[in-house]
Amino acid sequence: MAPSKTRRVEVDQSINDDGLALFVKFATSFHRISHALDAQLTQQLQLPLVWYTALQQLGLAPNTELTLSDLSVQCGLSLAGGSRLAVRLEDAGYVKRVQSGEDRRVWFVQLRDDGCRVLNSAITICAKLIDAEMVEPLSSSERWLLERALTTLATDERRPKNPTVEAIRARRGASHELDKDSVPVNLS
Repeated sequence: MAPSKTRRVEVDQSINDDGLALFVKFATSFHRISHALDAQLTQQLQLPLVWYTALQQLGLAPNTELTLSDLSVQCGLSLAGGSRLAVRLEDAGYVKRVQSGEDRRVWFVQLRDDGCRVLNSAITICAKLIDAEMVEPLSSSERWLLERALTTLATDERRPKNPTVEAIRARRGASHELDKDSVPVNLS
């Protein structure tokens, strides 16, 4: 077997090296903390991080529900992947999938009481780990700057809204209330 050659990647000089280096640091930090969160959630609650992410997005959504399409996007999954995730969450009793009565192509995913309970437990676990791994190592001014930067990056007004889904949401808005006995989600 011939010895392997050392390869050097030639980077186009017009590329902003600072931006690329910043992204690599961001991605490395994100993945390190994500793996730690996944390990803790799986060990303590048998809840993979992607399940937590889906439950968290539902907990933050109006009426604790999202379309399957929106949930998929917010979890970084394809529509097929989001559909498989919703089925697994429903099988676990954490969510309920509901087909729109107005447009059979649209499915809503709703957070159930058991989903609220496990989400509240997961939030406690995540908060402790995030404090230790992401908050405590930073000064208050570094945290403030990071929060501002991430808020800017997270706001994406360029994403077009689905007019069919928006019309259904508008009609369902006031009439769709949570059950009186539902468990509140504490995301503060």
